[in-house]
Amino acid sequence: IMAITKLIADSITSGAIANTPSFSAYLSSDQSGISQNTDVKITINAEDFDTDSAYDHSTNYRFTPQTAGKYFFHGQIKCNTSTENDFVAKIKKNGSDTKNRRMQNVDQDAVDVSCVLDMNGSSDYVELFGRFTNANITAVSESGVTTFFFGYRLI
Repeated sequence: IMAITKLIADSITSGAIANTPSFSAYLSSDQSGISQNTDVKITINAEDFDTDSAYDHSTNYRFTPQTAGKYFFHGQIKCNTSTENDFVAKIKKNGSDTKNRRMQNVDQDAVDVSCVLDMNGSSDYVELFGRFTNANITAVSESGVTTFFFGYRLI
């Protein structure tokens, strides 16, 4: 995953036709305190890169590009649980659901979600959320390769 992230970073952040603004960020430590049957914002708090300082990795954990256009986003969430669990990875735009992916009856697995969204370049923002149906979740897992979020403007 890190090699893929580096390849994406090199190809979209430089040159005459760079796909910027762009960012790649990850969860740097386990996120605990996960509530059952509630949308939980994933606190993606460390960056691989952020070409335009548009990803807030310390307060709101969201991407707010200041350039209008169509953007590709991808997020992945890995959940630590002691029993099988249904969970959903969601990308929200301006606080509302846009795309999600649900996996049922999984134990120690990751769920990912991707989408293309129009962003207005001034106030639109995107965030990564999870929704977990089992109360036995211990945490969303970190390590930099299991829970992450990235996006870039399409040219």
